[in-house]
Amino acid sequence: MAFSTQALKYGWAALASLGVVTGTTIYVVNNLRHQVKPEDIIELALGTHERDLARGGVGLSVVRTWTSNVYTTNGVTIYTNVVTNTIGWGLDRDMMVSLDTTIKQLIPYYLDTNTLGTYLTVTGLWASLGIGDGTNKFTSTPAIGTNTATYGALPWQIYEEDLVERYKVLNSLKKTSPTVVRLEPFAFWFGSGIGATMTIARNAAISDFSLQYTNGRFIAFYQGSDNDFISINEYGCQLRKMVADFYCVTATNISHSVEYWMFGNNDYTITEWHHDGQGLGVTEQSYALVDSVGWSSSASNIITFGGTVSDPPNAAPTPTATNDNIGQGFVFLPDVHPHLAVVEWQFLYATNKFW
Repeated sequence: MAFSTQALKYGWAALASLGVVTGTTIYVVNNLRHQVKPEDIIELALGTHERDLARGGVGLSVVRTWTSNVYTTNGVTIYTNVVTNTIGWGLDRDMMVSLDTTIKQLIPYYLDTNTLGTYLTVTGLWASLGIGDGTNKFTSTPAIGTNTATYGALPWQIYEEDLVERYKVLNSLKKTSPTVVRLEPFAFWFGSGIGATMTIARNAAISDFSLQYTNGRFIAFYQGSDNDFISINEYGCQLRKMVADFYCVTATNISHSVEYWMFGNNDYTITEWHHDGQGLGVTEQSYALVDSVGWSSSASNIITFGGTVSDPPNAAPTPTATNDNIGQGFVFLPDVHPHLAVVEWQFLYATNKFW
């Protein structure tokens, strides 16, 4: 005899006999229901599943064998059903224990939303959320009366606080930085000029500004810059500009948005070629947001960097006798993570920050 189920997201299901599983939840402010029900597990199981998909995993696979008895005048008939990723009528403690392992494994794949390019750690997240022992263990039994809290393995009697702590961790896992990110130049523009003043030199460079290389001929990551220098009697200006595509490939088609960041530099002593900001915010030795792609379910995300192809870069400061060679713009150096994609996921579970 097959069990009757109701469909959830990501191929999961729940017994139809549980009734409406999207009703009252314990994950709200001033929760009044302190009895844990099977449907309370849904947020944690599916929240873990979707975050594993987002980091590049395959999601959860929880296989169980359920039996049921049917009594007739001829005796008892026992039916056996093998089910996968199905929420039953009881609290599946074994599944919850396996979720704990997966949740902790997921944490280092997710970014600290307060510090660009920094990943979360178990100890750091426990401390910031103020959960469990403050280090790496969930609360097992909460403090009740004169009994102090215990930490570690999930207890056989599952408490509201046990589930809420896991929910808080999942809620903190919001952004990833894909490993499949590349920058593909397809045009390189260059112009140079000299003059008695910096303005004259720059205008001459703009007049000379023209396409040098296109996609098939571009052979290096030498990036557009506004590189100004001073000689004895005249100024010189070189304008370099690279136009390129950012490619970011996500591991799943869960709805997401993508931000593209570039490393900036205003150091007058640099010797590398640089790409001028072209109106974008550039600060010394830090990342600047280039652009973003709105909510999408496409695993392939592309944005063109460099603005209008034929527009020359913005001007750098005028050189002086002290700083006679000034470059300004974005730095393309692999060892300092020159470009970064940040993916924010539009998850469906464990998304309500109620505390």
